Amino acid sequence: MATGSPSDLSFIGISKESIEGTFVPSTASIGCSKIQILHPVDYLKVLGMRGSMVEEYGVVQGFKWGGVELGGPVYADTIGWFLAGILADLTNTGTTAPYTSAMSLKNNGQPTTHSVNDFFAAANEGVAGVKWHDLEIKWTAEGLLEFDVKGTGLSAAVQSKPTLSITGILPTPAWVGILTIGGVAVSKSNDGSIKFTRKMIVEKLMNGTQAPTTVLLTSLAVTGKYKALMDDETELTRYTTNTQPTFVVNFAQGAGAAATQLQIQCSVAAYDKDPKISQTPGAPVEIEAEFTAIANATDAGASGGVSPCKVTVQSAVIGTSWQ
Repeated sequence: MATGSPSDLSFIGISKESIEGTFVPSTASIGCSKIQILHPVDYLKVLGMRGSMVEEYGVVQGFKWGGVELGGPVYADTIGWFLAGILADLTNTGTTAPYTSAMSLKNNGQPTTHSVNDFFAAANEGVAGVKWHDLEIKWTAEGLLEFDVKGTGLSAAVQSKPTLSITGILPTPAWVGILTIGGVAVSKSNDGSIKFTRKMIVEKLMNGTQAPTTVLLTSLAVTGKYKALMDDETELTRYTTNTQPTFVVNFAQGAGAAATQLQIQCSVAAYDKDPKISQTPGAPVEIEAEFTAIANATDAGASGGVSPCKVTVQSAVIGTSWQ
């Protein structure tokens, strides 16, 4: 009798590629609570009139490629795979743990591609040539810091089972976070999120192969939102007066070699959506404010230009592992 394979045994492996689209065995593992491998295929319908009362006479395969969707708690020593993959301008400092990796938008080239390997007991699939284009970091005060990420690759194929090498550190609880807006610490916020979104094009060219040529990442948009107890009109005034303050959220814990950090800095935050004010019997008045991070020189990295944000990660893993 068929019983299926338990999802509890599943895990994700990841590695950097030296040649885009050439699969590399995993060098690290990512702790996830959501794993989805995608298999997009362009199916080309054969339509016409052939003397019968039908329209479709066949299906031909066009291009096919791969995709990855992951989610789960944030581990300081593995979240850099996605942040560095979507931002790509990476500067590493430190000679011993904890290492510090500062990330901004790369303005002079594409990110390094990754190979992603999904072991799920019944089989094992790898996606090569992955570039990450959608990432959300989210938090609630009583929960863990979490992420959701989407990537697109050039191919999906059966691979060998990767070596499991899950991090030894624990994920980051959201309560350690400090939110600072306009240089002033905000102690009345209870949840929020930051989204990184890059426009993406799957390049499909005539070159004798069914796989796309590349996944091209173009412009980056960074948006954020947060909820706060409303005991004054500070958040509302930022929207009505277009003050565009700095927005910094910092999750740091531990000490010495065991210290970890994830800090997201948006030096120009434009409150461009009307805040939502919640008034419910038996609950405090809350406001949900949203903003778009405006590109600026302060948040730029070594590649120059401007960037809408700067992200700093600190852990026992040096950033050259990711990008």
